Amino acid sequence: MKARVLRKILNDTKYTVANYKGYIAIGSPMCHDLIKVTKETLGMEYALDYNHRGRETLQKDHQKELLFIWDKLAELIASGDIKPIIEENDVIENPITIYTVRDGELITTFTAKNEYPNTTIDGFMIHNGEYHTTKLAALKDGIKEEEVSLEYDFERIKECGAELKTATDRFLKTESFLNSLKRQLKALPKSEYKK
Repeated sequence: MKARVLRKILNDTKYTVANYKGYIAIGSPMCHDLIKVTKETLGMEYALDYNHRGRETLQKDHQKELLFIWDKLAELIASGDIKPIIEENDVIENPITIYTVRDGELITTFTAKNEYPNTTIDGFMIHNGEYHTTKLAALKDGIKEEEVSLEYDFERIKECGAELKTATDRFLKTESFLNSLKRQLKALPKSEYKK
């Protein structure tokens, strides 16, 4: 994604402009996707639009810069000019090589500065500590992250196992009660049905 190009089109907005899986976003450190454009449908959303009124909500909230961004994005979508911005890489003068891991793979990419709120050549936001200047650091950090994730998942599996055992025991006990009541009902003499 050409995040730098889009930022310029948006009057060098103070908001962050970045690429995410499935969408591009204009946001802030508190809310990365204040305005979101889905890549597949090019539909737009405003994060604080709880009533799904889009532009109207921005007008009511008196968000002049966000309203300008909304209108400019709508214009780019209508003209088709948003497609190359989403699909092509940025051009970076004097790029530096950086590395990260994603989905078990070492990723090599480029940026102007390896710090927040910069983006990679393909528009992904750089968060401090997420990208590294060496493959070794990226791989070590990736391994550490996956180990922490596995620890959490293992604990969660144990918790779920305990919950499953409790639920299974409750189910079997309730099933036993139900079967007992059905047997008792079946065993009632016909005379009980007339009362």
